[in-house]
Amino acid sequence: MATVEKSRWQAATELLSREIHGQPARLEVASLRIGDQIEAEWSPLRGITYDPKDDLFEFQFEDVDHLVRHPRTFAVREREGLADSLAVVDDEGAEHIVQFREPFPLPPTPV
Repeated sequence: MATVEKSRWQAATELLSREIHGQPARLEVASLRIGDQIEAEWSPLRGITYDPKDDLFEFQFEDVDHLVRHPRTFAVREREGLADSLAVVDDEGAEHIVQFREPFPLPPTPV
């Protein structure tokens, strides 16, 4: 998994949102406290945003709006040049994983 620097979270989510809009995705939240919970099961993903002012990630699905407050890390899992999932770890150690049904090429990073 490639970890994204916090200073680039907002720009990265803007780029990713354009690529993944409408793509079926699965959202799983995993932690020792709650176990594994499926929040969205292959629902169209409308977008991903990071708000630095509120220190908040938002995953917008067709039928679920999922917030991650005070994230510690943000990473993209890539296989053979294609992104197949994203992971955000919150301040309590819970991992919020978005898995894509169809992996996609990562957009070019602006200089």
